Amino acid sequence: MEVPEIAQLTGVNEKVIKDCLSDLKKLEPYGIFAKNLVECLLIQIEILGLDDEILKNMITHHLTDISQGKISSITRALDISSAQARRYIALISTLNPRPLQGFGENEKQYIIPDVIVTMDPDGKWNIEINDNWCGDYQLNDYYLQMMAEVKEQELFEYFKKKLERANFLIYAVEQRRKTIIQITNAILEEQDEFFRYSGKLKPCTMTQMSEKLSVNTSTISRAVKDKYLQFPAGCILMKNLFSASVPVSDGSLINSDGVKELIRELVNEENKEKPYSDSKLAELLSEKGCRLSRRVIAKYREEMGISGSFERKMKNDMNKRVN
Repeated sequence: MEVPEIAQLTGVNEKVIKDCLSDLKKLEPYGIFAKNLVECLLIQIEILGLDDEILKNMITHHLTDISQGKISSITRALDISSAQARRYIALISTLNPRPLQGFGENEKQYIIPDVIVTMDPDGKWNIEINDNWCGDYQLNDYYLQMMAEVKEQELFEYFKKKLERANFLIYAVEQRRKTIIQITNAILEEQDEFFRYSGKLKPCTMTQMSEKLSVNTSTISRAVKDKYLQFPAGCILMKNLFSASVPVSDGSLINSDGVKELIRELVNEENKEKPYSDSKLAELLSEKGCRLSRRVIAKYREEMGISGSFERKMKNDMNKRVN
């Protein structure tokens, strides 16, 4: 709907409507008040500070060519190389053509901790399994009385079988509670600096913990699967408290968080004109005594929200054009 039509329907001055639309187009998610796809994408690159005429021209006149893969048509029209065209297309692909897609569809998800850890004034940890909502498990006195009074042998055997099953389930639940408390105690001891002083997590695998507790690794894995631990400083997925150790040149060991810090430092110090590839990052980390594959480096980089070398180079080029 165009401005004159809106003015006619509402009886409001066209200038007022234009000013309102201008303000609305600045709201997030960017592009929701655009009149078409082209304007939607142009608003987004404006917000990003990408004042590039070739990029604007490509969005305005060549979205169909992009969708049909007609790279040659774009390069001839804009007098740029195929490599340049592909870089621009890669940038355009990061924009959001449907700003409201999924909006309001997902309900808020709240984390309910499975284990709650608190600290006494004297510094002692208290561990509570957060399962009070399901009540206590106990045998029904009514059925126990029926079993004691029944005279038919067949019915007695039936009650006996069910009683054995019920006792087994109660025992299994209690064992599960004890196992989780035992594991939590060991974690608190192993990661004392993290829980008390918000320090760094020490490298500790489930295998190491299983050896310490003299249980199977699978027991540790099943016990902490999809469970959250709440402590005074926050809430954490228990699985994330375990990580493999990586040796470094000074002989010490670091975990995945430590590796991520090293990667971030290298990226922050890199030449923005020639960003490090994942292979180069792996090579530089190897020089520090931290040997990891390119694939693992890429995984950690993506988890930190750091773009690949190509995207970092493009962003730097765009910022240079703006400045």
